[in-house]
Amino acid sequence: MMSVGCAALAGVFIEPARSRRDRAAVDWKAVLDGCVTLAGEKELPRVREIADPTVLGVRPAWQVPLRAGSPPYVRRNVHEELVALLHAGSFVLLIGDGLSGRTRTAHEAVRASVPDHLLVAPTSVADLRAAVDYASGSTKCVLWLDELDQFLAPGGLTSNDVRNFLSGRRNSIIATLRSSDYIRLATGNAADDREARRVIRSAKPVRLKWKLTPEEIRRATQLTGDERIKEALESTRRFGFAEYIGASVPLFIRWWDSIDSGPNSRGASLVRAAVDCRRLGLTRLLDREMLQELHEIYLADRPRLLREPEAEAWAWAFQQMEGTTTLLFPGGETQSNSRVDVFPHLISATDREEQNDTGGFRRPIIRDEICTRVIERSTAGEAELIAHRAHEYGHYAIVRRAHRHAIDRYMQQHGARDTRTIAAQYSFAQWLHIIGDFGEAGQMGRHVLDMQLS
Repeated sequence: MMSVGCAALAGVFIEPARSRRDRAAVDWKAVLDGCVTLAGEKELPRVREIADPTVLGVRPAWQVPLRAGSPPYVRRNVHEELVALLHAGSFVLLIGDGLSGRTRTAHEAVRASVPDHLLVAPTSVADLRAAVDYASGSTKCVLWLDELDQFLAPGGLTSNDVRNFLSGRRNSIIATLRSSDYIRLATGNAADDREARRVIRSAKPVRLKWKLTPEEIRRATQLTGDERIKEALESTRRFGFAEYIGASVPLFIRWWDSIDSGPNSRGASLVRAAVDCRRLGLTRLLDREMLQELHEIYLADRPRLLREPEAEAWAWAFQQMEGTTTLLFPGGETQSNSRVDVFPHLISATDREEQNDTGGFRRPIIRDEICTRVIERSTAGEAELIAHRAHEYGHYAIVRRAHRHAIDRYMQQHGARDTRTIAAQYSFAQWLHIIGDFGEAGQMGRHVLDMQLS
């Protein structure tokens, strides 16, 4: 009788166990289909296996020779706090402005704190339920929720999910959220957002600043062997460090793809004029009047291309596209639009793009007419910079023109015997000798010597 009872009791539990196995098989497929996995693998990764941060949503940076992948991580001041909280099994919410470096910072903190944990990173709210159900039955697991607001829609993450996932296990949750979304969700009173508020308030908030602190800048300075770090550091007065790196690629693509097609050809030509002025060596703020004149030269190549009105072109060039970044931006403390500057990455990216088009060899890539008009508007010192830059591009006719302009300007302003005039003539003579024009180099050299001896 006892054995029959045991058999019957076993039968009661066999069917639910089978149902759990069947359900687990279905859920496992849903988990794999809806979460980040390693390429070619049909399993969830361990945290340490995600070496490429772009897999988890970090913006790709531009690529440079001998530096594959993302730039080195600049350790943020919140790093140790994040590591400690994650190691302790907390629900951590990293809050910051757009393009502040939240996702990269979260990725590095997770790798430092729980490298052997299973990583469960659902890609959308539709995939969240299967992922949470699976992860809640696991230990040593981290739930990754980048841009948490997308997972707080109806049917998304609940406060019960958080409690069940963390209760009695060595699990952690890392989530990121924009500052504006945090304020909206945490302080709102809409009934539809009630559960979202519960979730937000159950997290341990950590705030990431948009701009690097002096201590973080010192750490970044130690990593300037990567030219992307160096370039971004040079622009931290106006842009956030992570913002500069994250916004550069999409900003360049949007401009570059608009030069020869699309509804913003005039705006793209205005930006091209500013970029080429910088590539020629001009460092001062650029007059809108000059860019207005120069951009027509580019448009003349495509006479049948539709052009937007000038007001729309300028508005497009000044439009914030990625974070606070724009193609052109007002210069000076007054924020006046009469003089403008250009997003610095467009300059180096244009150089790389055009070198790739020519198999890595430099060529005269800035049009003669652009060079000539810029030289005509330049000071003597600017003309000398243009000569140096044009030599780098192998644009020797422009080098000669720039040197002569510098000499003429110095002579007009200071006279033939002024040391600045003589120094400019000597510099010209040296360049003539370098390119092998020994006859003219000798004449200029003798003239310099006569002026010094007289």
